[in-house]
Amino acid sequence: MLFAEQVQQRTKRGSMQSDTLEKSEVQEACNNATAKGDLDVLVIATNTQFSNPTRDWVKDWQKTHRSPKVKLWDKEHLERLLSRHPAVVLRLFSDALSAQGQVQAMEARFWNRLEYSPPGQLEKIWSDRDTLEFTEMSVFAAIAGEFSSGSITKRPWAAILETNFLIKTLHMAFLNVSYLVLRSVKSGTDQTPMIRAACYLLMAGLQHMEPEAAEELVNVSLYRGNEDEMPEEVRSLLLMPIIDQLLSELQDVCSDDCRRMSAVKSASLTQSADEIATYWERFDLNGSESDEDEQDGRRLLLEMTSEPCKVGFTVNSDISCPLFGVEPTIRNLAEVLGIAKRVLAFRKSEATAEA
Repeated sequence: MLFAEQVQQRTKRGSMQSDTLEKSEVQEACNNATAKGDLDVLVIATNTQFSNPTRDWVKDWQKTHRSPKVKLWDKEHLERLLSRHPAVVLRLFSDALSAQGQVQAMEARFWNRLEYSPPGQLEKIWSDRDTLEFTEMSVFAAIAGEFSSGSITKRPWAAILETNFLIKTLHMAFLNVSYLVLRSVKSGTDQTPMIRAACYLLMAGLQHMEPEAAEELVNVSLYRGNEDEMPEEVRSLLLMPIIDQLLSELQDVCSDDCRRMSAVKSASLTQSADEIATYWERFDLNGSESDEDEQDGRRLLLEMTSEPCKVGFTVNSDISCPLFGVEPTIRNLAEVLGIAKRVLAFRKSEATAEA
């Protein structure tokens, strides 16, 4: 294979003059290649395009020249090649990729190699988001990357998604989360960001869906339509990590200013006091500038049974806060999601009013 220096230099000059490489440059490269008798392949690469007359000329030339085999690599072909090796691209050529190329590389890097995108790349993509095209897989990759870095409030991805696209992304997430977690266990990759990403999308989806509809979507997606054939313990193993994450987060943030519930020591899966303070901003388009990067280890232990529920649940000395009283299982998912939806609606509205 030959990447002739003369061809490279002229390609650069041609790319500055027009959007297509000059036909004469390709003709000269092909004719010069015939002087090398041991040459099997000639690659002519450009960061622009080849015109149709140029491609037709190469086809005609190839009919009378069995060797070398001529390959024309234009800008689109080069980007496809680079997208297959996202780790190399991001390490060596990240600044050279277009914003859309960054999105494609982020998606490939996560789904092919289980590598989370760094904050700098996520920040660049976020700043250009209005001009970019995203797939459900690229959005999930971005959200998982945010949780890997410790923050989602700076760039609240779910808040910018149109409702139908959000639901599609949620469906895709639950279709794949168990597969991703299994791969992460085998590869030694931290699986927590994937679980938190699925939980985040589920809570975002609850703002647009009734609990029963969300339950059906989760069951169809996670169990791939084989719910009746799948043992209960397997279904629980797939679902409970996400639901436990959901309840843990809501327990922390809802009880933070609650007179009924008190936090004494911790075991929460939310990451810091600052995350609790800015939690609801992850569902708001404006987000937050705060960082969430250290664990504070709080566990909620005490309940003042004489105090009312700020959210409005019926509680008394015999009826406990449902966030802590419910025992989540695969059988009462709709009930758990109903509690979550009510807390989300009240607390998000409260946070918006206070902003």
